[in-house]
Amino acid sequence: MRTSQPSTGRLFGGILLLTLIGGVLVAYLWETLNRLFSLTFEPLRLLLSVPVLIVFVLLLRYVGRLVEGWSEQRDAGPRPPGGS
Repeated sequence: MRTSQPSTGRLFGGILLLTLIGGVLVAYLWETLNRLFSLTFEPLRLLLSVPVLIVFVLLLRYVGRLVEGWSEQRDAGPRPPGGS
């Protein structure tokens, strides 16, 4: 469980980072798969795809944790008196 709750600005920064950098990473991985399916084998491209995939997964995990922490913060917020 996380001890520090992310701010809304940090959450939007993470989403922006995912959109800008993640979009480029997905495009690269998509093109690599497209070339593989067309039976074009490029060893260098395949070799570069492994770290690109790792960076993309780490970026997804980072943003996922930001969203989870923000959601927990929102759910733990003040409740109205008498509300359930």
